Amino acid sequence: MKTLNRKVWRELRQMKSQTISIAVVGGCGVALMISFLTTYSSLQKAVTDFYTASRFAHVFAGVRRAPNYVRQSMLDIPGVEMAETRIVFDATIMLESMKEPAVGRFVSLPDIQTQTLNQIFIRRGRLPDPFSLNEVVVTESFALANHLEPGMQFDGIINGHLRKFLVCGTGLSPEYIYAFRGATALPDDRHFGIVWMSDRTLSELLGMQGSWNSASISLESGASVTEVTRAIDVLLSPYGGMQSFGRARHPSDFFLQNELVQLETQAVIMPFIFLGVAAFLLHVVIARLIAREREQIATLKALGYSNISIAVHYLYIVVVMITLGTIIGILPGILIGKAMIVMYREYFRFPSLVFIFDPFVPVEAFAASMAAAVAGAIGSLREAFRLPPAEAMRPPAPPVFRSKIANTIAKKLPAAGKMAVRNFTVRPFRALLSVLGLSLAMGIVFLAFLYKDCVDYLMELQFNLIQHEDASVIFTKPVSRQAMNELTNVPGIVYVEGYRMIPVRFWNGNLYKETAISGMPADGRLRPLLSENLKKISLPAGGILMNVRMAARLGLSPGDIVQVEILEGSRKIIATHLAGVVEELLGIGSYMEIRSLNRLAGEDDLVSMAALSIDPAQSETLFVRLRNFPATATVDSREAMKIMFQTQISDLMIYVQVIMIAFACVIAVGVVYNMVMVSLSERAWELASLRILGFTIPEVFRVLLGEIVVQLALSIPAGLLIGFVTLDRLLALVSEQIEIYHFPVIFDVSSAVYGSLIFAGAAFFSALLVYRKLRSLDLVSVLKLRD
Repeated sequence: MKTLNRKVWRELRQMKSQTISIAVVGGCGVALMISFLTTYSSLQKAVTDFYTASRFAHVFAGVRRAPNYVRQSMLDIPGVEMAETRIVFDATIMLESMKEPAVGRFVSLPDIQTQTLNQIFIRRGRLPDPFSLNEVVVTESFALANHLEPGMQFDGIINGHLRKFLVCGTGLSPEYIYAFRGATALPDDRHFGIVWMSDRTLSELLGMQGSWNSASISLESGASVTEVTRAIDVLLSPYGGMQSFGRARHPSDFFLQNELVQLETQAVIMPFIFLGVAAFLLHVVIARLIAREREQIATLKALGYSNISIAVHYLYIVVVMITLGTIIGILPGILIGKAMIVMYREYFRFPSLVFIFDPFVPVEAFAASMAAAVAGAIGSLREAFRLPPAEAMRPPAPPVFRSKIANTIAKKLPAAGKMAVRNFTVRPFRALLSVLGLSLAMGIVFLAFLYKDCVDYLMELQFNLIQHEDASVIFTKPVSRQAMNELTNVPGIVYVEGYRMIPVRFWNGNLYKETAISGMPADGRLRPLLSENLKKISLPAGGILMNVRMAARLGLSPGDIVQVEILEGSRKIIATHLAGVVEELLGIGSYMEIRSLNRLAGEDDLVSMAALSIDPAQSETLFVRLRNFPATATVDSREAMKIMFQTQISDLMIYVQVIMIAFACVIAVGVVYNMVMVSLSERAWELASLRILGFTIPEVFRVLLGEIVVQLALSIPAGLLIGFVTLDRLLALVSEQIEIYHFPVIFDVSSAVYGSLIFAGAAFFSALLVYRKLRSLDLVSVLKLRD
């Protein structure tokens, strides 16, 4: 084996440029796998450590108002270990640094005993004094976004009264690692923050002394979340209890866990593309090497070397390339992983989120790379097994050119074109493999642009097609429609529409789903209900419209009877019918005409939210008036939400695009370079002969490059299809994990143009490298080799 080992290193030196290019492509896959897996493990550790240290609750419950003694009844429920009650209330915050309003979620802290569940991690300052009338702790992200420091003050409107609050500290909570408010499900640190203050002070401000509206419960080991939540719902029903839920449905943990699942998914799918290309290149290179060394393989067999020994010899070459690729990919993987952690710090707030490098991850990446490489090389190795020594001693029969169509096309082309077309059609299977490799690289380039098109479309849909209002007002509790008339009379408000949201649980036999019914005006125009093809959906006179995915989950079809359990007030159960299903891009909602919904709930003509069209010239003064409007909980600005969406998504998109396009260009250079080098190696004698016959180097290069240009042209539509299908599958996985979204794949012609130009530039660069090789071709040596 020592002789074969020396042969391995000699062959690697001879094709060092191809070895490096294959190793770099494989290194891209290794880098992605390392970055995703290490980011996943780092994020998972931060979650586990924070949840454990802060004693994050297992179950959460909300009520309209319940007396303090009900807490003891919760402790008596089997499986409950600990329960804490508190007051949670959203209110408007006024900051001098911006004209539009911000929203503070005020959360009470126990005055006497130490907080045992959902403990706040104080980043700066201290907890509020229980006897202070205005001290608060705010979330660190909100403080940083609005330049709030301990010792500074801000105004807030609670229960219709203007109050001044003193920031005594900034902190973090396991409940608000991912803090957001509203339908966009994106954190808006500038306009939304959590505010903690003493229970004594907040209860007095809200007139809720001796009562609470939110509970956190920890469970004993082995306790059933489902059984405990059912018992809690029964207990809290007389107090206007809303449906309790486990940690898995807590908004912050829900999005956090889904992000972890997506990281795991991407750690498989994205590296698979790169490793697949590396495997393809190895197949081509090893096949070319075996074809070139037919006589050497025959000699080795004649000398007694077994097929296994010869196969192991070529596998050594594969192992060296993959090992080199793993080494190349480790450092970029670490750097990308660190950059991802920095990005996640902007979305998820932990006391400590640091990049943790697991030495075992490169081993996993090496194993995955090796599996892909062996799979790519095994087909070529079978050719070595099939070669009898006597047959292998003879040179292979030249391929036969019999394509009438290609011959017809070639007749109309110059000499270089004729040779390019005929060489392309002589080995169609190899040409198709080349097109496949190029298409995979093209697919990654297109994937980056298609993803951006998708996000841009969602933004257009949300802020220009669905949300036509300039601002929205959410009331502290449902109010009569008379409030709409009062808003209409406010100077600066042009048009008002009222909506009603009622939390419900749909039942169909044993199947159920918790959601909310949105009551909408039949002739509403500020928030139209749109189908997947963007047509306006008309609300039925009676019955419920339901998202098609929710209806399928409940096993319902139009016309079926559905049981509706109202999760507020008397919590009565009412039967109605499913009037129709709709396919939405955003949300999995259910809808009724607002008056029909009020009748279904057995209540007067009430609204819980108002959408407003306002005069832009009066917007600044109008927001001040809306803050002081009776029963106003919060005021949202559509423009502020749009800017927040643009800022956060654009930063993320730039990062994703740079990484994907850079790696795709590496693949493009690697694939094109290897394809041309293989062609150059196989046809060196022919090309040298052309030079002897008087062809110039550019003319010879055009012959060599002609078939590659054809392959590039064919790979563009194939690459677009691969990118489209890959993104569709990725978005389908996201939609399954986060069912409130149904992401479409949007195609923009400009994306195809930009992607093609980038890919063509990478191919041109690799062609220049081959051109340099062609200029240094030793004609005498090549012609002697053929002899």
